[in-house]
Amino acid sequence: MELQWPLILFTTLVAWSAGVFGTQAVLALRGEAPKAQLSCWITAAVLLAAGGIAVFFHLEHFERIFNGFGHLTSGITQELIAIVVLAVAAIVYLVYLRRDEGKVPAWLAVLSIALAAVLVVVMAHSYMMSARPAWDSVLWIFYVLGNACVLGPATVALVCAIVKEPVRLAATVALIGAAVNAVTTIVYAVTAFYQLGDTVAPQTLWDGKEGDSVVIDLGSVQEISQFRYYGEIPYGDFDISFSADGVSWSGTQEQSVGV
Repeated sequence: MELQWPLILFTTLVAWSAGVFGTQAVLALRGEAPKAQLSCWITAAVLLAAGGIAVFFHLEHFERIFNGFGHLTSGITQELIAIVVLAVAAIVYLVYLRRDEGKVPAWLAVLSIALAAVLVVVMAHSYMMSARPAWDSVLWIFYVLGNACVLGPATVALVCAIVKEPVRLAATVALIGAAVNAVTTIVYAVTAFYQLGDTVAPQTLWDGKEGDSVVIDLGSVQEISQFRYYGEIPYGDFDISFSADGVSWSGTQEQSVGV
């Protein structure tokens, strides 16, 4: 599987944005860094917008975009819902910042922290699939959370330094986040390399175009109780037919692709 840089950028930028927003909410909950709050908010918004642009470069085709957002069980749809909910909370957060000179109520700060964490979890969970053994682990979620824990606090600490807002807590949270990230990265890396040797999940990819077909020879007559289709961001429909001799085909079933 080749590296898909738009997808990598989307994951990194969204986790980074959530980390910044969550960290500034922690500071707001403690009544610290009111002068840096607006700058942190703008930073988080820019990172989130850049992540949104990156994902559209990944999907590329409008048909893929509409199919991706057309199923509630789709990871893309769940990510979109989480982003929209966080964006609404962020707008409310901004309103309070502007009205109360860099301060927000405690309930909103707690809600913002929770929504930032939920967004990262939802985004990371959308990549978990048995077709990708290295990702198919709850440790992957903790790994992405670890990234948010180091990128967010470090960025907030930098913003505080730029606007000359001395906040010891920002540096402390950044240090704790770095430690969490180091642990989750090491544990996930060991697990991922171990799971790369999976002999059950598919290890190859067929890149079919419209009108193409592929024949899978099981070697002998087999009873099939379940068929699993693993794709990335698929679009369009496909048919499945069965044959005992490779000449006569029957039992054609039309399949609608669900992302």
